[in-house]
Amino acid sequence: MPFPFVAGNQTLPPGTYRVQRLLGKPTDADKVGIIVLRSTDPRVYKALVTNLVRPPVNSRSGSQLVFADQAGQHYLSAVRIEGEMSHQIAKVPTEFELASSELAQDEIALAGLR
Repeated sequence: MPFPFVAGNQTLPPGTYRVQRLLGKPTDADKVGIIVLRSTDPRVYKALVTNLVRPPVNSRSGSQLVFADQAGQHYLSAVRIEGEMSHQIAKVPTEFELASSELAQDEIALAGLR
């Protein structure tokens, strides 16, 4: 990650992260998932409970991290894994819901996650 970002209730520093599914590949019946972010710095680790949803029809293919940007802060809002349900992060600030039309998004491709 080239910038610090908020994941759940924690700000994580810029750096290289490994993204993993803790519960394995979700099925269509699953409603909840767990995503783990591990930095190359062993002291930086974050597990996130996610809501599983179908990815948007117009989303780009490939695996990616989706960030909501507001007031210069980046919030991890989703983890999309190609060919699977999308992991939506539940702890994005509520003001985003009110101002979603003004909300910018960044997407960062993930390599090797399937």
